[in-house]
Amino acid sequence: MLKIVGAKLWLPTLVFGFGIVSVCTSFVHNFAGLMVCRFILGICEGGVLPGIAYYLSTFYRRKELLFRISIFIMGSSMAGAFGGLLAAGLAQVPEWGAATRPIHTVSRLIHHGMVI
Repeated sequence: MLKIVGAKLWLPTLVFGFGIVSVCTSFVHNFAGLMVCRFILGICEGGVLPGIAYYLSTFYRRKELLFRISIFIMGSSMAGAFGGLLAAGLAQVPEWGAATRPIHTVSRLIHHGMVI
């Protein structure tokens, strides 16, 4: 598809689709819906890394390409590592907000189906 459609349309479409499906995952109410969302997410995500590697190969020579792709893959690992640290840090944030509208419980109320 990358060769047919072109990288300037196909890669942003995959990334945009990944974002849309990630947002739509929050509206899932059962396991079957979650599996459908994860399947579509896998389709969107599956073409990004090979597509970017192919796209980079059009700009760089073979010797330069290996270094550029290694930086790209290393960036993904670093994002995963620091994302976990950030999540652990945010989990330690104490309750806060005004007494009438505590901010920390909004996500819990929405998760249980109660709209504020």
